[in-house]
Amino acid sequence: MRSLLWHGYFEEQGEFGTEVYANNAMSEVLKTSNDATLKDAIGMIGDEGFKGSSYLTEAAQSTDERSALSHAFGFTDPVFKWMASPEQAWRGQRVGKAMQQLHTMANGNVTRDYAWDTLETPVVDIGAGIGSLEMILLGQEHRDIQFTLFDLRQTMENAEKAWRARYPSKLKQISFVGGDFLAESVEETNIPQGQPTYIIRHVLHDWTDEQVVKILRNVRAAMLSGRSSSDKAGHLPKLVLCEMLLQAIPDITEI
Repeated sequence: MRSLLWHGYFEEQGEFGTEVYANNAMSEVLKTSNDATLKDAIGMIGDEGFKGSSYLTEAAQSTDERSALSHAFGFTDPVFKWMASPEQAWRGQRVGKAMQQLHTMANGNVTRDYAWDTLETPVVDIGAGIGSLEMILLGQEHRDIQFTLFDLRQTMENAEKAWRARYPSKLKQISFVGGDFLAESVEETNIPQGQPTYIIRHVLHDWTDEQVVKILRNVRAAMLSGRSSSDKAGHLPKLVLCEMLLQAIPDITEI
C-alpha cells in the first residue's frame, strides 16, 4: 500500500506512518460499486498476468507449446478451458468481467467504428466471452441487431447470468451457444451453422498460429454449412475480423 501512495493511489489518513488508508480519485476504480470499476481487470492483470510473465523464460525454453501461464500455474489444458474448470471457475468469471471492463474503457467509440447496422443478422460472435461488445452496442443505438454469443459452455452460463442480471430487456436479442472452436470437426465445435454474419473480435491473438488456422477453418466450415444450394451459388456469409495491430520490429541491420 505504501508503494502505491507514491504513485498517487490511496491516501494515508492522519500523520505519516498511521497505515490507515482511504480511497481517492485514483483508487475509486477498484470499487465494485463504481460504474467505471476496473477491479476485475486489475485483479486479472495482477494475478495471472504478472505471474505468467515471470515464467516467460521457462515457456521460451520449453520443448512443448505450453504458455507461460500454464508453466506458472501448472496446467496443460488451453488457458480458457483451464479457467472454465470447476476449480478455477472464479477465474473464468473474473476474466469475463475484466474483458467487459477493459472494452468499456477502451471502446467508447465502438458504436461509430463500424457500420454495425448494415450487417445481416443474426450475428454470431465467436469467442464472445460474456458479450461485452453486445452490451455496448445494444445499450446504445443498435437496437435491431440479433446476436448469438458463442464460447465455452461455462462461459456462456456466466454470460447468460450477467445478461439476466444487467440487461433483462435485451435477452430477446441475445442467444447463448456453448462449444469449443478448437474441436476436431465443425459438428463437434457446436458453432452455429449457416448464419449470415460471423465476428471474431480480439480472440486470435490468444492462440498459436496453428490454433488460429484451426479456428478459422472451423468457423469457415460452419459459415458454409447448413445453407441451401441457391445460397451457395449466390450470397455468401460475411466474417468480420477485429484484431490488434502490432508495430513491426525493424530489421536489426537498420537499427
